[in-house]
Amino acid sequence: MIAPPLFLPVAVLGVVDLAALRPDGVPGGFLGAVPRPRTPRLMAGGEAYEFHRPAYPGDEITAVGTLAWLQQKSGRSGSFVVIETETAFLRADGELLARMTETVLARL
Repeated sequence: MIAPPLFLPVAVLGVVDLAALRPDGVPGGFLGAVPRPRTPRLMAGGEAYEFHRPAYPGDEITAVGTLAWLQQKSGRSGSFVVIETETAFLRADGELLARMTETVLARL
């Protein structure tokens, strides 16, 4: 049996207390494996995935996140920051299973 590919980002979040969930039911506080900025408002800007190998039941998977870039911009409603992160999903033996690139807009 092969794990569904989009299961990887959720599987590495672990179990969290119900109080830690955002209103949409997703654990808050992380952008992939990179801490989120504390801003009044965050908006999704997009996700992209590259799948390299399948994951199987019993695999130990680690997420390694890096801040790819960020840039402050001005818009009609004020200043915001565009944040792009990359998260690599690795099997315990170090083999790359997938890579996720995520963009978030943080209102200042």
